[in-house]
Amino acid sequence: MGRPKSYDREEILERAMLLFWRKGYEATSTADLEAGMGVNRYSLYAEFGSKHGLYQAALDRYLACVVPGFLGELYAPDAGPEAIAAVLGRFADAAGKPGTERGCMICNAATESSPDDPETRSKVERYVVFLRGGFERALVNAVASGALRSDVDVDAWSARLATTLLGVFVLIRSQLDGSVARQAVHSTLAELLRDAPSRA
Repeated sequence: MGRPKSYDREEILERAMLLFWRKGYEATSTADLEAGMGVNRYSLYAEFGSKHGLYQAALDRYLACVVPGFLGELYAPDAGPEAIAAVLGRFADAAGKPGTERGCMICNAATESSPDDPETRSKVERYVVFLRGGFERALVNAVASGALRSDVDVDAWSARLATTLLGVFVLIRSQLDGSVARQAVHSTLAELLRDAPSRA
């Protein structure tokens, strides 16, 4: 009979997620994880199987617990142009500012993981689908309410908005001049809103 656990799984998984989010997979050592999670190597591997297994669990936690808070406005029943502008604008405004260095954990995983890591790739694909789906929902609502013209290409615009936000996340992570992200978002939103019907 094994010894009872002296830790809370969700608590240590939260700590691991924050470590991987900040440092990335390769730069986070097992020693970092032991120190940051407050558990020894034996417990880490007994619970998650491997560093890679822990990383996958951390990505799942990020998708379940962090992403909805970031993007939930897009899935509100009345989401429309205002929600799109709020989501894009919030992250564009954060670009280049101290304290935002972590960026988006899934984007970080996408740029760091190798092509032969199907588990990480699957999570990145799920994230992109969720992100694009949120923009699509808001666009459909906007067309239905008359905030955008009925001939707006919702499929193309949802892809463009998702790609724009993913690019903003990369710029946030790189801590480059935030004006680049803000200009990109401003011009994208301006073009989208040109598809609003005339009120004349």
